[in-house]
Amino acid sequence: LPILNSLGISFAETGDWETACSYLEDALDLRRQIGDRSREAVTLSSLGRVHTRLAKFDQAITYFENAIAIQNDIGDMLSAADTLSSMGNLYRQLHRWDAGERYLKEAIQVHKQIGDKAGEAEALNNLGLIYRALKQNETAFAYYQEALELHEIVGNKSGKASTLNNIGVLHRVKQEYDLALQIYEQVLQLRRELKDRSGEAITLNNMGRIFRLTNQVNLAMEYYQNSLSLLRQVGDKSNEASILSNIAMLHIEAGNWNDAQAFLSEAVEIDRSFGLPTLEEDLQALEWVKRQGTM
Repeated sequence: LPILNSLGISFAETGDWETACSYLEDALDLRRQIGDRSREAVTLSSLGRVHTRLAKFDQAITYFENAIAIQNDIGDMLSAADTLSSMGNLYRQLHRWDAGERYLKEAIQVHKQIGDKAGEAEALNNLGLIYRALKQNETAFAYYQEALELHEIVGNKSGKASTLNNIGVLHRVKQEYDLALQIYEQVLQLRRELKDRSGEAITLNNMGRIFRLTNQVNLAMEYYQNSLSLLRQVGDKSNEASILSNIAMLHIEAGNWNDAQAFLSEAVEIDRSFGLPTLEEDLQALEWVKRQGTM
């Protein structure tokens, strides 16, 4: 029984979400059969995180809500804080900023109460993402810095990579492209060491954006295509749609309307299938490209 759950977590850590889901569902069935409520809740929360990465958000919310109900009932504060943090991150991905902020701040409070620096750092990092999305970049940077310090203290390489990546994004927004690329190189090395293929793909995408912004079109396309290949291997649909849109942007800038339309159509199909918040934006871009192609 512990082996099934451990295998699920192991596959999740390498970005193989579909395989992770299969093992975790088997573990959940067995834990329910033997009445192990504590570990049932842990597996439910893990399934919530996997379904979030698979862009199956309604199912993820159900798993998280079932997990937090058990964790609160049995007084498992550490696991409850982790689940609250994951719920906050899910609502962040859905662009429901108020809900995301509320869950993450609640998670941070609980993590501090029980002295869980690793969990606190993860929640701080995700809270920074919300403030970046709201264009409150200085506030975002302060949360990232706090998270990075905690990641260093506990030796969390994965968390460090995630937070450094987000700091790199802030430098990109400030048009400090050389500094952003230096940070992304650090992140890429860490994620390859960790065999985190989904994280590696996200970093390649971010580097591709820098190359596009600095008019290094061939490099941008190379990094985007490598990112897309990795995301398709691990089934990360949410980020796949984002990469497809980025590739379409390169074709738009080159006036390749048919290619741009093809990539945007794929992005819209994923957006619609998984209820992604980027649907409207990608639809508008697709309609604009169609009009340009007929002019």
